[in-house]
Amino acid sequence: MSVNNLGKVFMTPKGQWDKTLSYTKLDIVTNKIGKISSGYLAITDISANTELTDSRWMNLYTLYDGDSGATPNFTIGRVNTLDAGQSATASITGTPENPVLNLGIPRGANGSGTSSGTVDTSKTFMTGLHVYSTEVLADLDNMADNRAYLISCHGVKNVPVDANGMACSVGFSNKYVVHIYTCLKDNRTFIRTKNGAAFGSWKELQNNNSSNVVVAESPYKGKTIVAFGDSIIAGWGWKEGTGVVQPLKEKYPDATWINKAESGANFATTSNPEHTPIVTQIRSYTGAADAIIFDGGVNDNTTGVPIGTIESDYDASYNTATFCGAMERALQYIMDKYPLAAKLYIIPHSFKKDTSYLNSIYEKAIEICEKWNMPYLDMRKYAQIAMTELNKNKYTYNPNSKKGDGVHPNEQFYRTHYCPVIDKTLQNLGIAYGLASDIPDIVKVTGVTLNHNAITLEVGESIQLVATVLPSYATNQNVTWSVNNSNVIVENGKIIGKEIGNAIVTVTTLDGNYTAQCSVTINKKSTTTNHTEITSLSLDGNCYFDTEILPDQNTNTEVSLYVDAGTTYICGARDDKYKYGYTCTDNFYAVRGTIDSAAKPSAFWGGNWTIKQNGTTFNFGSSSVDTDSIDSFSLTSPLYIGNMSKNGTNAGTGLKGKIYYAKIYSGDVLISHLIPVKKDDSVLCLYDNVRNKYIYKLGSGSINE
Repeated sequence: MSVNNLGKVFMTPKGQWDKTLSYTKLDIVTNKIGKISSGYLAITDISANTELTDSRWMNLYTLYDGDSGATPNFTIGRVNTLDAGQSATASITGTPENPVLNLGIPRGANGSGTSSGTVDTSKTFMTGLHVYSTEVLADLDNMADNRAYLISCHGVKNVPVDANGMACSVGFSNKYVVHIYTCLKDNRTFIRTKNGAAFGSWKELQNNNSSNVVVAESPYKGKTIVAFGDSIIAGWGWKEGTGVVQPLKEKYPDATWINKAESGANFATTSNPEHTPIVTQIRSYTGAADAIIFDGGVNDNTTGVPIGTIESDYDASYNTATFCGAMERALQYIMDKYPLAAKLYIIPHSFKKDTSYLNSIYEKAIEICEKWNMPYLDMRKYAQIAMTELNKNKYTYNPNSKKGDGVHPNEQFYRTHYCPVIDKTLQNLGIAYGLASDIPDIVKVTGVTLNHNAITLEVGESIQLVATVLPSYATNQNVTWSVNNSNVIVENGKIIGKEIGNAIVTVTTLDGNYTAQCSVTINKKSTTTNHTEITSLSLDGNCYFDTEILPDQNTNTEVSLYVDAGTTYICGARDDKYKYGYTCTDNFYAVRGTIDSAAKPSAFWGGNWTIKQNGTTFNFGSSSVDTDSIDSFSLTSPLYIGNMSKNGTNAGTGLKGKIYYAKIYSGDVLISHLIPVKKDDSVLCLYDNVRNKYIYKLGSGSINE
């Protein structure tokens, strides 16, 4: 240990014991005899020729050459202001590895200056602690109240001292001195150090008004705190990029605050993640972490990610496509790589009453935290806020709508509710006591396995392959997926059968290029039918077919039909927020997301039409139109053929004409192929040869061949 570590407050170098010198109160010296090195604190005036073993010395540490373990990290804890005339005090708290020196410094007598700048030298303006009788101290520069305060020692004239101030000095050698000045009027405390003949500038310390205690340094000094998660952590409602750590960053600038959270992020991985999944955020970070803050679940709820199940052990092949699997995989990584870091999972505040699915997610999250001995902070309770309309507008903000949305905290919510609780919890978890973990060693990948080596699917079927990187605590867990045949689609391990045939799916680790393979066989969907295919079905405008498919931004369609005059709705779906499909009045209209777009400006009645749509582009014969490019939407009403559903019922006058066929895709995967048929019992309907099911007409109208 070196007293250099006291530089966190006093910036003093190591003192060296010399038995020929005298020492005054609170001098720290070191002594090395042979293989033994010790540090001592003088707790009273020590005259020359006094051995360090005298009872008036406090032993701070003793180190023996060859001792195992870290060198003690000696820091300054509390600096208390004592009444004038009291003896200076010193005590040691903390642990042997992280001892904390607490000081009590007595207040000196108030000085009284004159207009001429002289002082009464019979009074002591600097008290008790290594006073230098010939020393002149510079003034406090740029005080907030624009007053100049000067500190004096015995025998020095023409240096005024404010009557409302007190000062004291702590010396650690004949050369290095610390001065502390407190202005009692506004209870502010300043500190500066002298190195040789030069003093540094005055720096204000945090002062506890109730007890007149100077907090010498923050509990986070020199530490790294890393945050992961979604918009609640990222700060979409205020200062996105720092978000929840911004107030802590301002309060504790002597720490490193890193926020890796992304607005819109799921905890689980998905087939097409728009944002970096939270589990990936955590696994991809390889820097140091003294504390880890994270959340997740809100967007898993919004995007319909499966909750999944909690595994029985700590080394399972976690399915990161589910919330539970992704969270457990993240905790496995955190626990393996950062065993000494303070860790905190945050459950956001209550949003509204109709969040049963989200609450189910968080109940699972609590179970997972309990399994992994992970501290969690339930802001549904600690925020102490019911999300009324008033509180929604007071504490939350949506940058898109420019108003409170009840979800995203604004600045006031972060500062008054989130950050004080997070701050206190992290300190209680040990961030203040030096439990820091270094940058973890890089653990190389040794292999990879899959949960299936061979699978057989029918066209349109899918299955999730799960890759397990070995060892489970390897630093780089990232993998890539590939397939050697276009009849199979692979999306982040999800295998989808597109066409009949065979394929090999390969997973490859980014670290080491280790591979594992799964052979895939795609067969024709098995069918058992009792019908005859017919060319078309004729509709009279008062009947329709319910596909039971809810359109979203990935839905694509192809419909072949004949449209007669008087038709209003051809096919589609709408609810109170979004719409999808084709309509017509005096024109054909493409409908997607929130926008209606005219597709054909001329007469069109009485003709056969094939309408193809892929993404935002709709083709009506030779005419085309681009519609709403909204990134994400989903409907609560199913897609109708022959009409448009409106909150689950037909919208009005449907198709007057014929249906030849209808194809529905999710992306480029065919999920429904509807053809007109006559069953053996002469019933007319549509047959879905992908889903192997009959769809019968609804409504009051009739259908004919």
